[in-house]
Amino acid sequence: MAIGCRHRSGECLLKGSKMALVSVVVGSPVGFSASAGLASYVQNKLEASGHTVVLLDASTISPSALVLGDSADDDVVELVGLIAASDGVVVTTPIQTNAYSGVLKSLLDILPSDAFAGKALAPLATGGSAFHASALDYSLAPVLRSLGARHIVSGACVLDRDVELHPCEVRLAHEAEFAVDSVLGTFESALGTVPVDITAPENDWTRSVSASRALTLHRDGAVLVDVRSNAQQPDAGTIEGAIIVSKNDIEDRFGGESTFDRAVPVLVFCNGALGSRPVALRLEALGYRTVRQVRGGFQALVDEQVRFPSHR
Repeated sequence: MAIGCRHRSGECLLKGSKMALVSVVVGSPVGFSASAGLASYVQNKLEASGHTVVLLDASTISPSALVLGDSADDDVVELVGLIAASDGVVVTTPIQTNAYSGVLKSLLDILPSDAFAGKALAPLATGGSAFHASALDYSLAPVLRSLGARHIVSGACVLDRDVELHPCEVRLAHEAEFAVDSVLGTFESALGTVPVDITAPENDWTRSVSASRALTLHRDGAVLVDVRSNAQQPDAGTIEGAIIVSKNDIEDRFGGESTFDRAVPVLVFCNGALGSRPVALRLEALGYRTVRQVRGGFQALVDEQVRFPSHR
């Protein structure tokens, strides 16, 4: 379900604070659309500021789970968990007949009543006409507020034609870019920063580690586990030294009388956060003391190795 989750470390840690975890919910019924492109643009802008961003695509959740309101569905459980862990949420949706999308409505209906409690929210929309902008204030914002959002910044609606989808990036027309960047600037101010103890030891990790940190730890003896579903395909690429394990085989490889030392850190990566998080939880349940996801997954590891060949 997640399109991507990456993190670009900036100087924020040197200033004694860390940047936020942000979920970007894509409320488009199809994966390739102006709204999905707008979400990717938002992801790139927030990452450039040093935030960790998880892109959540509502269209990849089982239609039956959305229609029936199945809160026990695996994808729904993962999405709810990621939103709960986030400091803020950006919602993107297409606007049709002056209302946000049906798939987003179904998703919001299935969320817990306090899903957005204590979080900053930013609504963004795409549409064929500027007339649709009022739907953000009169249709979407009240629903977000009812789910506990502590602060909803003024959103923006951009025209579909102003979202340019390119193979490697998303570009916005000048006016649309200015509008969206203004919303994100206000949103980031609402997020604030969270103080951290800069004197904490290096092994005092959070629930995830950066690709750079993961490769360093792997070089020092940590186990790096590749759980991508396509990892064994010839053109899937590999990370040197990583163990390729199917998600269905985790118990067989790491449970029971496994030869893996449960005291050694285990670093799990997939193509996105939703793929590695369930595996990390299973490994913890099997008794492994230090299990962490690699932020950004496979592509972040590849990019890090390209930038710093010494990590190989």
